[in-house]
Amino acid sequence: MNKLFFILVFLSLISSLSYGQIRIGLIGGPHSANVKETNDISFWETEIEPGYSSKSGFHIGLLGEIPLSSNFFFQPGLMYMSKGRKYFQRNDDLTAILTDTISNSVTTSVNYIELPLNLAYKLPLGKKVKFVLSAGPYVGFFFNGKEKYETRVYSTNNFRTREKTLETGPDEGKVNTLDAGINGRAGFELGSLMISGFITQGLTNYYTAAYDGTFKHQVKGVSLSFWLNRGEKKKVVPPPVIETKRDTIVIVKPAEPKPEPVKPVAPDRDKDGVPDADDECPDLKGPVELKGCPIPDTDGDGLNDKDDQCPGDYGPVSNSGCPLITAEPPVQQEVEKKVNLAARSILFKPDSDELTETSKTPMNEVATILTENPTFKMVIEGHSDISGGRFTNKALSQKRAETVKEYLIQSGIEASRLTAIGYGSERPIFSNKTAQGRAKNRRVELKIVP
Repeated sequence: MNKLFFILVFLSLISSLSYGQIRIGLIGGPHSANVKETNDISFWETEIEPGYSSKSGFHIGLLGEIPLSSNFFFQPGLMYMSKGRKYFQRNDDLTAILTDTISNSVTTSVNYIELPLNLAYKLPLGKKVKFVLSAGPYVGFFFNGKEKYETRVYSTNNFRTREKTLETGPDEGKVNTLDAGINGRAGFELGSLMISGFITQGLTNYYTAAYDGTFKHQVKGVSLSFWLNRGEKKKVVPPPVIETKRDTIVIVKPAEPKPEPVKPVAPDRDKDGVPDADDECPDLKGPVELKGCPIPDTDGDGLNDKDDQCPGDYGPVSNSGCPLITAEPPVQQEVEKKVNLAARSILFKPDSDELTETSKTPMNEVATILTENPTFKMVIEGHSDISGGRFTNKALSQKRAETVKEYLIQSGIEASRLTAIGYGSERPIFSNKTAQGRAKNRRVELKIVP
C-alpha cells in the first residue's frame, strides 16, 4: 500500500478544512543523537554501557503549517535526520600489549527520511512574537547508514580504521526499514523566523543484534526555521450576485478555482529510482538496467563483475580482480587443503590459550608443510564467540593466535613468515544464538600466502 499517497491525501483533507493558507518553510540545525539499549547481558552496566556516548548530527528539510484555528496549527514535516551513537574503550596495559591496541572506538551512523506530524499551539507574546509548543508522532524511512571502527595501534601509536555499510533486513547486524516514535518541540516565532528546541524518542526496535536486546533512537537538538510565504486567513467567497432583468432573475456565481490533482508517489524503499513494484531487490539499491538489484560481485573481491576480468576468482583491484599468479598455483592449492584440514583439529582448553594434547599432532603437520614450502607465509587468525566481553574475547583470541605462532617458531619456522591476528567475536561463521553455533565460532584459521 502506498503510504506516501495516503499521507498526501490526509494533508489535502486537512488543508481543505484549514482556517487559513498553508505555509511552507525550511528547517534545520544541529542535534545530539544516542541509542537507548536494553538487554540481559550480565556485565552490560559495568563493562560495556559506560563506553557508549552520544554523537553529533544534523537535520534539514521542509516544514509545513496548516492553520486549524487562530491558535492551533497542524505542522507536518519532511526532513533528513542523522542518528546513531559512539562507543569508546581504552584497553589496560596488559590488553594493549597482547592485542597491539591501545583503544577501540565504533561510530554508528543511521540516517532517515522522517515525517513528523505535530499539532502546534501558538501563544502571542507581542505583535510579532509568539511562544510555540508542538508534539506528535513521527515515521522514519531508512536512508543509509554505516559503522566506522577505529583502533589505536600500540606498536606504532597510529590509528587504523575500517567502515561497514549497514543494510536493512531481519538478519543479525541489519536495521529495520521503518522507525517510529514521538517528538516534542518548544520555541519562539519572530515573524518569519522560528527558533526551537526539540526531543525525539523512538518507540520501535530499529536493529537486530547477535543477542537479545532492544535499540531505540533518542535525539535532542535545536532548529532554525524560516517561512517562505505568509500565512493569511482564507478569503471569504462573496455570495452570489442577483441581477434582475425585467421578469428574469439571473444568478451569477463567482468562479471557483479548480483543485490540482494529487499525484500518487510510487513506493521505493531503497531509494534507487526503481519503484518497489518493479524492483526485484526492493531493500537493496541497484541500477534500473538490473531491475533495482546491486551490481553483482560474484567473488567478493570488491570489483563488480562487469569490471572484473576474473569474476569467479578472488583477486586484488590492482590486478583487475584476478588472483596474483604464483610460480606453482596447484602446489599452493594442495598446501592450503592440507593446512585447512589440520586447522580444524587445533583446539584449546576452555577459557585458555593453552593447546590441548591432541592439537600437537596437527600443529606438527602444519610445521612440516611450512618447512617443505619455504617460500610460503602464513596468517594465523584467532576467533571467538560472544560469550565473554568484547575486549576479553579480543585479547583471548590474540593470545591463542600467538600460541600457535610460537609453537611453529619453536618447530623451526622463521618468525618473519608468520603473522598472528586476534579478531575476537567480530567474524562469526555461524549464529551465536545457539550453543552449536558458538562452538563453531571458537576457532583458529590458517591462511597460506605466497
